[in-house]
Amino acid sequence: MLHVADTGAGDAILFLHGFGLDGRMWDAQVAGFKTTHRALTADLPGFGRSPGPADTTPVADLLARALDGLGVTAAHVVGLSLGGAVAADFALAHPDRVRSLVLADALLLGYPATLDTWERCVTLARAGDRAGAIGHWLTDGVFAVARTQPDVWARIQGM
Repeated sequence: MLHVADTGAGDAILFLHGFGLDGRMWDAQVAGFKTTHRALTADLPGFGRSPGPADTTPVADLLARALDGLGVTAAHVVGLSLGGAVAADFALAHPDRVRSLVLADALLLGYPATLDTWERCVTLARAGDRAGAIGHWLTDGVFAVARTQPDVWARIQGM
């Protein structure tokens, strides 16, 4: 089961995080929306407080089940990077559950990533070197601007 943090009341906004992060990356957005919306931040399988995949159930279906468990029939869906890919898949698989869709720097599942560190990260992770994969991932150029902002960089490293 996916971990989904649930804050606020009103129309639901489902936030989906980027690769190597978790739902906490959306804390500032949740703080801004929680007075007017129900802000949901999901930890995708294997990230944050969600366990790794137990079977081959598509992540879009896991999200639908998580929303069912929270009594959410439809949500505005926001995804960054990997979360954007998952958001797009969710919208295609469950279009009646998506009120609006915001994709930021989204990857497309099934297409090769163009990140400098990707292949080495995958090799390290498959070899069981989780710490090495994470450390190498954090050297990627995608984090260049974040590394110049100490508070942002500390939060990313904490995830």
